[in-house]
Amino acid sequence: DAGKGIAANEPKMKEATNGISDLISGTNQLKSGMDPLKKGLSDIEDGLKQGSMGSDQLKSGMEQIYTNSKALLNGYKQLLGGYQNVENGLGDLLTGYNQTADGVKSAQDLLQSTKQNFINLDSNPTFSQNPDYLAIKSNVQDAQNITGSLGESLEQLNAGLAKAQAGITTANSQFIDAIAGQEKLVKGMEGIVNGIAQQKAGLDAMANGQGQIVSNLSKFSAGFNRLNDGQQQLLVGFEDLGGQMNQLSDGLTKSADGLNKVSDGLNSAQDYLADVSKVKQNGFYIPQDVLEGKDFAQVLDVYLSKDRKVMTLDVVFNKNPYSISAINRIPVLVQTVKRVVKDTKLENATVAIGGVTSVYHDLDSISEHDYSRTVVLMLAGISLILIILLRSLIMPIYLIGSLILTYYTSMAISETIFVNWLGYSGISWAVPFFAFVILMALGIDYSIFLMDRFNEFKHISVEEAILLSMKKMGTVIISAAIILGGTFAAMMPSGVLSLLQIATILLIGLFLYAIIVLPLLMPVMVKTFGEANWWPFRKYKNQQEQL
Repeated sequence: DAGKGIAANEPKMKEATNGISDLISGTNQLKSGMDPLKKGLSDIEDGLKQGSMGSDQLKSGMEQIYTNSKALLNGYKQLLGGYQNVENGLGDLLTGYNQTADGVKSAQDLLQSTKQNFINLDSNPTFSQNPDYLAIKSNVQDAQNITGSLGESLEQLNAGLAKAQAGITTANSQFIDAIAGQEKLVKGMEGIVNGIAQQKAGLDAMANGQGQIVSNLSKFSAGFNRLNDGQQQLLVGFEDLGGQMNQLSDGLTKSADGLNKVSDGLNSAQDYLADVSKVKQNGFYIPQDVLEGKDFAQVLDVYLSKDRKVMTLDVVFNKNPYSISAINRIPVLVQTVKRVVKDTKLENATVAIGGVTSVYHDLDSISEHDYSRTVVLMLAGISLILIILLRSLIMPIYLIGSLILTYYTSMAISETIFVNWLGYSGISWAVPFFAFVILMALGIDYSIFLMDRFNEFKHISVEEAILLSMKKMGTVIISAAIILGGTFAAMMPSGVLSLLQIATILLIGLFLYAIIVLPLLMPVMVKTFGEANWWPFRKYKNQQEQL
């Protein structure tokens, strides 16, 4: 069927070949039109550059106009200030003239009121013939006439000044509007200058873009050439495709045979899955032919004993097998095996774990058990010896407490050095045991040196007794600590990590106990308890003193 379909498609293949030939012809025509297009784009680029140059000149002229308009605006503002001053001066002048006119009018009224007085005096012969009186009367009449004329002139002048002031006020209001218009003009000129600058930037960008288009047209033409070559190759490929169709027909026939084989394989897989579904939840399925094969027999020989009753499984950690984290995985493995074999035929089987990590886990467990037992026995024995030697229950308590404090402080400092600073995984499992035994033995010796001498000075006060004891034994204790410190420091060059860690803990512990704990903590404890340091044997001590 596939071969028949391929034969039916041969006319369509010929039509596709003809179409590709027409496409090649159209591509060649498009290539021939690229040169006129390139010339037209170059002309557009030149025009954009000329427009940009014209924008520069226009911008320069507009900037000059903007500057002159701004200067003219400042002049208008100064002129407006002068006109406003003139308006204020005219107002003051008009006020003064009005006051003068009022004064002239008052004088005229006053002179008018003297007219009746002169009439009364004229009836008196003494005054009517007196030359001085007549002269005064003549002067008063002349002054009356002059003040009348002067009053009329001042009224006319005041009317003119009022009109002048009104005109100046109107002019100033119009001048303010003119200045506001000038300010808008200046702002408009500023916007025009900015717009011309933006126009120039846009023209420059367009010119640059046009130049890039022109420069890339050659690449576009090269692309048409490659497209033409590709079309030629496509045409050749279609011509070769006809011959390859026959090969495809043969391949489809072979593919049908392969599909038949796949169908047989799927049937086999279906049978395998059916067998797997019959297996219990905690088991797994192995086909019978695999169990009977030679390869599987070799696997059984590797992981099972000859009698097939002992099985070995290899577990490889993804971390350092000597590390603490790997050692802590051993109990997890034991629990995992027990959980897996539960409710199976291997449920009652004996499970054992070996290897380096398991050995170190067992050593760690034994060491921890021995360490706990040793600590209890040592502390009990040392406490008993101190009670008998010092004849006190109080002093052994804080002596042993100071040793325990020194030990754990030394362990903490050493772990910081080796783990946080030097990058080791932790303190070796044997180190805490040996460090505790040695440090407790040395520390209790130094304590006995000091406190036994303290007991020798019972007859004096507690403060004097401890000070005198420290003076007597301080040099001995510090000398012994220095000598032992040098001895333990000799283990440093060995290069063995356990010895390095033990030496470090002992050096730190000796330094802390000899330099800090005994000189500082012991006197404080002795001073705090006072006479109770010898409890409960203090009564026996008093009886001895009485004897």
